[in-house]
Amino acid sequence: MVKVDRYRVGRNFIRVGDVVRVKAAPGKRNGFKATVRAIKVDERTGHVGEVEVFGGPAGRAAFRSFRRERIERVAQSRNGGGRRL
Repeated sequence: MVKVDRYRVGRNFIRVGDVVRVKAAPGKRNGFKATVRAIKVDERTGHVGEVEVFGGPAGRAAFRSFRRERIERVAQSRNGGGRRL
């Protein structure tokens, strides 16, 4: 695995430092917002293997790694009006 600065999701990118939404695990109720800390890509295939984030439910923020499928981009304005954690 190699670290990269960004990866493409549809027409947009998810970059290190962006605020993202982590979808809830199957059988759980709520997802949460977090900040992307690292993106790891398989050097052979170029597929995103995992995304490391910092955040979590209130009072339980931590570093965690998730598969790409659980990460959603949060809309952010160009002038930096997006909420940063």
